[in-house]
Amino acid sequence: MSDTHDHATRRDFLAGAAIGAATLGAAALGLPSLAQAQGAPGKPAAKGNPIFPPSPAAETRFSAKGTVVRVTRPGALGGAVMPSREVARQMVDRAVMELTGTSKPESAWAQFAQATDKVLIKPNAFGFPAMAAHPETAWAIADSLMAVGVPADNIIIYDQMSGRMQAARYKLTLAKAKGVRVLSNKQAPYETQFRKTPAGRTQLALPVLWASVIIDLAVIKTHDLSGVTCAMKNITHGVVVSPGAFHRDGCAGIPHVWALPEIKDKVKLVITDAYKLLWDGGPHDKPRFKVPFDSVFATTDPVAMDRLAWEYVDEVRQGKGKKTLTEIGRPPKFIEAAAAMGLGTAARDQIKLVEAKV
Repeated sequence: MSDTHDHATRRDFLAGAAIGAATLGAAALGLPSLAQAQGAPGKPAAKGNPIFPPSPAAETRFSAKGTVVRVTRPGALGGAVMPSREVARQMVDRAVMELTGTSKPESAWAQFAQATDKVLIKPNAFGFPAMAAHPETAWAIADSLMAVGVPADNIIIYDQMSGRMQAARYKLTLAKAKGVRVLSNKQAPYETQFRKTPAGRTQLALPVLWASVIIDLAVIKTHDLSGVTCAMKNITHGVVVSPGAFHRDGCAGIPHVWALPEIKDKVKLVITDAYKLLWDGGPHDKPRFKVPFDSVFATTDPVAMDRLAWEYVDEVRQGKGKKTLTEIGRPPKFIEAAAAMGLGTAARDQIKLVEAKV
């Protein structure tokens, strides 16, 4: 499943084996064929790329440090494995309205993206098949962006691995397709120049450079190395050429990768698709450790979102008579480190949680 730019870890190799059948069966299912990488894997940002020319980060948009909105809808999945597109749209619109304090969806979304923007929606598809961010949520976000004037051609839904995306029900398009594009690193590879961080060097996926606005579409689940996967890790380990290189020491490199201007300055909104929560066995989908959570979150503070995700995971674990993540030796240490770098709010008493129901 890996190509010459994936540098897959052993876990990635095993994941690839698990979804190989889904990938090979794509043609039979009528999914779009995958485009080959466009020549070289990319160009330095300064020189641009004909398909993914770089954009500067959009100017400062709405921001509410330390504020997280949780919208719940009991039985949101209605006995299905995914929300309907209508329910997903209602949930994300309400969450963004509550976050911005506006009464209309268009007024809320206009706080984050405008007609001149290029928007990258980054879902977490790793928890295939049923612990990934739902395509319905990604498309609900895209629909809301188009409703405020963002052209369909200016929206990309992207995660790294094509097989994972297909197994999570994302239908891939060609890099040059018209309308909203759904891409993996097969169609949208990486820049050729390396970027240095204190945790090591890496290369960013071209859609990150292309975007002026990034919307982080996360899930809530445990991770065998970082403790928790939610807002920050979805980006820092989902848009770089060598995610395995940043798994050392409990994924301590997460804040350093997030601090890259191409990420920190472009991620304007975090939406967390929390219809389900995985309290153990992550990051892979483990049905026996999954519980309904019937929620969608919205925030501009990724550190606060990760802090709450940790809290919710521990609450579910304790409710099942299990030890907390700290007690089993897997506290998400990167959260405090990120706060110390000024990337968000980690102190629970400084986080404002706003709750609403749909």
